[in-house]
Amino acid sequence: VCSSDLFPSHDSFELQGMQSHYQDVESILESSINKKGPMILCIDTSGSMQGTPEFIAKAVALYFASEAMKEKRACLLINFSTSIQTLELTQPKGLNTLIEFLKMSFYGGTDVAPSLDFALSLLEQKNYERADLFVVSDFIMATLPQVQYQKIQSAKEKGNQFYSLVIGHSPISQFSHEYFDREWLFNPKNSSVTEIVNLIK
Repeated sequence: VCSSDLFPSHDSFELQGMQSHYQDVESILESSINKKGPMILCIDTSGSMQGTPEFIAKAVALYFASEAMKEKRACLLINFSTSIQTLELTQPKGLNTLIEFLKMSFYGGTDVAPSLDFALSLLEQKNYERADLFVVSDFIMATLPQVQYQKIQSAKEKGNQFYSLVIGHSPISQFSHEYFDREWLFNPKNSSVTEIVNLIK
């Protein structure tokens, strides 16, 4: 798949050239993500993600969503800024539908709360039991409201797991391990991946 098929032409990135970027992320995350339940991928396409961060986020989403389809594992993508667009992947839809969905970008402000509200409502349904929720963002946003934090804790108690990948140069302290079971920081300048729990006191 070339970048002209996957992303707008102005991004000027070749997917093949970015292969090492998300392979670094893949090598660390793949062994840590539970593979038994459904997967919910929340991808930030707000204005602050424009350019390389968005490309990396979408490359990671493409990898995990493709793997979910191969495993016949339920997978939902949520594209978010201050509003959301969703895509529930099923085998008949295939890769082309996924690629079309990943072309969408909002380029507005950033608010993860609507995407988490939508995801948390799904976790109450039987077909999304023991799901993994994975947020990919630069996390340049306000902290979560307390009521949402409480819903996340309740969902964790029911066997759901929450993961995040921060794309940027430093961790965002508001989004600590209190929200996510595991967090990683991906630095696009050197393609390094570090687990955030080791960086936040």
